[in-house]
Amino acid sequence: MKKQLLCIATALLAAHFANAQVLFSEDFDNLTVGDLSTDPTGATPGQNNWYVTAYINGEAVVTPEPNRGNVVAIGEEIHQGNGGMAVLRRENMDVLWNNRTNGNNILQLKYDFFISGVFPDWIDSMVFFRFKNSTLQLNIATNTHKAIPPSRQSATTNAFGLGGTGNLGIPLGNDTTFPGIYNNFPFDDWISVELFIDYDMAKCYIYIPSMGILASDDFYLLSNEAPEIIAFEGRTINHSFDRGVKFDNIKLSALSSLPSYLGIDDFISSKFNVFPNPATDIVTITNNENIGIETVTVHDTSGKLIKTQNCEKESEVLLNMESCAAGTYLLHIKTKEGTAVKKIIKRN
Repeated sequence: MKKQLLCIATALLAAHFANAQVLFSEDFDNLTVGDLSTDPTGATPGQNNWYVTAYINGEAVVTPEPNRGNVVAIGEEIHQGNGGMAVLRRENMDVLWNNRTNGNNILQLKYDFFISGVFPDWIDSMVFFRFKNSTLQLNIATNTHKAIPPSRQSATTNAFGLGGTGNLGIPLGNDTTFPGIYNNFPFDDWISVELFIDYDMAKCYIYIPSMGILASDDFYLLSNEAPEIIAFEGRTINHSFDRGVKFDNIKLSALSSLPSYLGIDDFISSKFNVFPNPATDIVTITNNENIGIETVTVHDTSGKLIKTQNCEKESEVLLNMESCAAGTYLLHIKTKEGTAVKKIIKRN
């Protein structure tokens, strides 16, 4: 039985890895211990094309970590005590994304992070994406300091959330009074994070298995709004013993579908009917639950936006596709409950 279960698990992992196209990875093991960049202004790249912008007494250094190899540590310089901040970033990620395999329209970011449990005043960490041709930014932020909120000032709690989504953010905490506060946060331990941005379904997902976190929200990007910059930030105040934030094992991939281990069933699409299919001119979009439709956008299979139709939250919409060339299209049906994606074939 154990052998059979192992074979099944191996098969599932193999299927997932076959689905993943790695665009970029960094474990810092091949970098020289010491400063990640010698230009703290962030104007020129340092090791492996990482840019570092330092503020006050901040720095980002490559340092060995027991049983892990090299990692990058961010925060104030050792023994300064006045606080410091540094941001390391990779640019031109859109070039990698735009050269992905056709149909791999889910962006996956994986990384490990570590936050020290010693915080005399403040420790902050943030990971964020900036997108080309877009004002949107998506960030995963965590902060531990004695000011927010006043009733949460111990090293067992931490403010934690995913910001920049359609609803302005997802609090990832477990406190019933303050949803963004995570009681008994696992300080002084390495935590693995996975972030997914599904361009076709206009959704993002955050998955942190060791903390029991799986959350999602609307996050709509056009096909030309590619991830341009990925950045990692650390900030500490009066954390004089050493830098307080560490990152490792950064990997950016393009997927054709969400991995099965998330257990996500995006049921919103199943609520909509699109007919006739195939179609030649007018397509009817409807549902049986009176869900109001806000907009319908038509995309080709490469993700290119073909047309947009604004709706008045009707539950039934007539979409004219007569001007579209023959081929396969994806209809993005935006509602307050989420965005449904339906495939349709257009014939002349």
